[in-house]
Amino acid sequence: MKFLFKGTVALVLGVVLLSTISASAATVNRQSNSRTSTTTTPINHLVVIFDENVSFDHYFGTYPFAQNPPGEPHFNASRNTPSVNGLNTALLMANPNLANPKRLDRSQALT
Repeated sequence: MKFLFKGTVALVLGVVLLSTISASAATVNRQSNSRTSTTTTPINHLVVIFDENVSFDHYFGTYPFAQNPPGEPHFNASRNTPSVNGLNTALLMANPNLANPKRLDRSQALT
C-alpha cells in the first residue's frame, strides 16, 4: 500500500512539474516572437561620462579629423559634425599639458 501511495505521489508531482515547465516555455516563446511590440520608455538620450580628460583626449583629441593608425578602420566624420570645443590652433600651439591630444591605437587603450 505504501509503495502504491509513493508511486502515485511521484507521478502527480512529475505531471505538475512537466506542465509548469511546458507552460513557462510557451510563455517565453510567445514573448520572443512578438516583433511588433514597442517599448513604453524609449531611450531619448545617451550620456557617456569619462573620467577626467584622459579618455576624451585619447579618443576625441583629433576628432573630427581623426587619422587612424595603419591597419585600423578608416574614420569619416559626417558633414555636420561639430568641432571639439576648445581644440583650436591656439591650444594646439601653446598647450599647457605635456603632450597634444592624439588618437591612440586600439592596443594602447589602457586609460
